[in-house]
Order: sequence, then structure tokens, then C-alpha cells
Amino acid sequence: MNYSFDRLRTSLVAIFLAGLSLSCFSQSNSLKVQYYPGVAFSVTFYVAMAEGLFKKHGVDVETVGVTSGPAALAALSGGSVEIAAVNPDLLVAARQRGLDFKGICAASGPYFELVGASGFARKPYPEVMQQISGKNIGVNALGSGGQFFMEAMLEGAGMSKESVTYIPVGPVAAVEAMQNKRVDFYMSFEPMTTFLTQSGNGKLLWSLADAEGPTALTKLRVGIVWIAQGGALEKEPAKYLAFNRALEEAKAFVSDPVNADKVAGDVLKLAGVNTKGLAGGDETMREVIKKKLLRVNAITRFDTNEVDQWLTYMAQYQNSMLKPSSASAASGQALSQKTVWASGCK
Repeated sequence: MNYSFDRLRTSLVAIFLAGLSLSCFSQSNSLKVQYYPGVAFSVTFYVAMAEGLFKKHGVDVETVGVTSGPAALAALSGGSVEIAAVNPDLLVAARQRGLDFKGICAASGPYFELVGASGFARKPYPEVMQQISGKNIGVNALGSGGQFFMEAMLEGAGMSKESVTYIPVGPVAAVEAMQNKRVDFYMSFEPMTTFLTQSGNGKLLWSLADAEGPTALTKLRVGIVWIAQGGALEKEPAKYLAFNRALEEAKAFVSDPVNADKVAGDVLKLAGVNTKGLAGGDETMREVIKKKLLRVNAITRFDTNEVDQWLTYMAQYQNSMLKPSSASAASGQALSQKTVWASGCK
């Protein structure tokens, strides 16, 4: 089955069901922003909320939780949110198919990690991939970004994408799935990486944040991007600009080592990370945020160069998500320019 096509088709069907029309946003300083409850990336967003930076810049943010990229796109298209957070490949593919979404600001850097059962060993890429052939890989959902990244890692190591079996396992069930040997590996992200490794059943084998993997992956700088509808950006640019400026100020706050403890507390407070059952509880997760996530998340810039890197990655590993014309340098450049809001984060 072509999961990359199914992923996009699921997104588009959800969008069509939502009405495929621009919402009539009222002229106000309020913004409904989608986020992923319980997930510990998008640190700058949580800091901007906790430190009152959105209000400082004149915008009131209301959060709306969803659980997947396709659901985020549907919410944005239907008007239940005005800003959504998705993987850039979903944005690029939707944009190429005529949907008027634009990236306005980076939400997170690269965050995927590979956790293996305790019997496997951490080795340099691509050697680490030799352990994976014939095994079961847990992913958040079939056709998800984790699956695409795993396929890229396999091909980059000279292996077939069909050399593994993908098992859909949500983050909540990941520990149990590895304990019961339903999966041998899990394409993970925080806080699941910490839960899996602390349970004694998992070991961190690979991290995209450490620039491990094939070149097309390691050149990606943005893992999640905030997006909005083009018509809304034209109608009310001021409040979207205020949103971006608040995130840029939050980036400066996050980047200052003096604020590390405060940032960790902000994320724990607002992200909804459940540390029950984690050895050390909140304190353990605070250290994870300070040592790992601050390095990955002190980022806001999303530009045409980043879109070009994602186009290169998608053309190499996700061909079915792109129209044939994307192979043209001219069409790719035009797509990049249309995908990024001119007043986006710098």
C-alpha cells in the first residue's frame, strides 16, 4: 500500500469535508492555535504563552488540541483554528495541490528518534540499520512522518523500504508494545523516548537532532511549521505578525541558558506532559527539556531555502506526494516562494 499517498488523501478528504472554504475571520486580536497535547516540542510556543509574550504583542491566543497533522489541516480549513502546526511535507504537498496554506514560523527543529528493544545496539549510521531488517517498527500512525523518515533511513543505507513491517502504535501504547514485543523499534519523540528508555525495555539508537542519517534528512532544519490560510494572512496580517514576533521573543528567551529552569517549568505546565510512571517524575522531564529539547526548539525561521530542502527530501523519498512538475527547478522555486509567508519569522 502507498501510505504516503494515503496520508495525503486522508488529509485532503478531511479538508473537503470541512468545507474547503476560507473562514470569515473577525477583525480581532484573538487567535485560535492548534497544538498537540502531551507532546514536549514547540517549546517557544509554550514559553510565549507562559511568559505572556503573546499578550505583550497584542494578541490573545486560545489553544485547541488535536492529535494528528491531517486533523490539524482539517481544523485550519474549517475555521475551528486559525493557526495549525504540521510537518512541512504535508504543507508542501497540500500547497502544490492548490490549497492556500502558508508557513509563517517554525515550531520545532528535527525531533524524530529511533528507540530499539534493549537487545539492540547503538551504532553509527548506516551501520545501525543492519539490525532493523525483517523487524517490526512502531510508528504513531501508518503514513505518518515517522514512517517516511524510517523509509528514507532504509533507502539511504541501501536497504529496501519493504524490509520492515510498520505497526501503528500511539505514544500512550508504545511502552506496552515494546514490553510485549509487538514492536522491535519505535520511531519516537519526547516524552516517549524517555518513557521507553527508562522502562528498561528500550534504548536510544538514532536521533535526527544529532544529524544522523542520509543527507536529505540531515539537511532538514525544521520539523514542525506553524501554518495559516493565505486569505486570512492578507485580511488580518497584524495579528499573525504579532504571533510571529512573540515567538521570536520566546526564541531569545529559550536561547539564554539563564532561563533553562524557567523554560522547563513552562513546558511542563502548558504542554500537558503526563510524567506519572516516569522515574523521577517532573524532575526527570525537566532535565530532558533542558538537555535535549532546548537545543532542538530554539528556532523560528522558516524560509524558501527550508522548503527547497523538504522538496529535495520529498522528491527522493516521497515521490507520490509530489506532482511530476516538481522535478523542474522553476516549478520548485515557484512552489517554495508561494509556500512561505513574506512576513514570516526570521
